Amino acid sequence: MKVAELKDNNNFYLLLELNHKEILPFIMEELRRKTITTFVFKGSCVILLLLYAVALYFYISSGAIGFAESIAFWCIGVFLGTTAIIPFHEWLHGIAYKLVGAPKVSYRGSFKQMMFYAAADQFVIGMNSFRFVALTPFVVISALLIAGYFHSGYALKFGILGFLISHTIACAGDFGLLSYIETQHDKTLYTYDDMENEVSYVYAVKEPPPEA
Repeated sequence: MKVAELKDNNNFYLLLELNHKEILPFIMEELRRKTITTFVFKGSCVILLLLYAVALYFYISSGAIGFAESIAFWCIGVFLGTTAIIPFHEWLHGIAYKLVGAPKVSYRGSFKQMMFYAAADQFVIGMNSFRFVALTPFVVISALLIAGYFHSGYALKFGILGFLISHTIACAGDFGLLSYIETQHDKTLYTYDDMENEVSYVYAVKEPPPEA
């Protein structure tokens, strides 16, 4: 589907126009909603923090690692999970976009807002494909880190836990967008990015009138 088919077709109507400079407050508002998506996101963060607390108690009390060493590796993991992973995270978004048919992917970001994103300019995408694009980095990176946790030494385990927790929290933007989609579950949606004007649009299919 082309952009013109959404804009000039009476079967669709504009549901959301989101300026990219307003994405952060939009995400924060969506994360406050009580949806399955926000429950999974917040629940994952809580579970990971509990696992970290359990690991800290178990490995230190058993003498497997010292407290200072565990904290040092944890901090390194947190730092890497919020900085060094960004290019790989966005690259995975880009790969997912390519897999669903996007001809070109661009990358933007703001260090001031600590917000980075991949987008496919003027590429119309349905919600199943959008969910795939949004979740790919979270699933892939989490799976790699969890696998690494079970094949690493004690010190590195704490680094991986810090990495995993910080990266999960950094996925808040992806989960916020998915939460918005969930709130519109009764509609058939399509979206595209206008990178020249830095705006994203969401269109919905008009429902046929009820039969008399």
